[in-house]
Amino acid sequence: MNSEDLKKEVKEAKKFLLTLNAQSLQGLIFERYRSLTIISSISFALVGIFIAFSFEKQFIKNIILAYLSFGLLILIALFSLGCYLYLIRDDIKDISKQIKELPDEDWNEPLKIEKPKKDYWPEIFYVFLIISIILFVLSLVDF
Repeated sequence: MNSEDLKKEVKEAKKFLLTLNAQSLQGLIFERYRSLTIISSISFALVGIFIAFSFEKQFIKNIILAYLSFGLLILIALFSLGCYLYLIRDDIKDISKQIKELPDEDWNEPLKIEKPKKDYWPEIFYVFLIISIILFVLSLVDF
């Protein structure tokens, strides 16, 4: 294999990697809108259920627990939305930075790929969502 063929293959590898990174970036942008839709749907559904039950005063036995549950649901919706948007935007910035650095990459060395950041926000929000649902169910029980 001569030097010219090697240069062509390296150029094709760079184009292929650039294409993969661009597709990853598009995927993250899509996930941003998808997470917005999912979070909004869940929060609107749960707040709608709360409002429907609040009109029927005979169902709610403990109004303090009901309002605590409602407030927690609103906070979960707002904080989870903010967290998702921040994390996805941060990932988009990281991938964009990697794409910009591709032309300067030394193709004789393995690519420098940063390890993904670990976060547990979805699990934390899920636990609080379960707690708020339990609080609302307890507000319907007369004890």
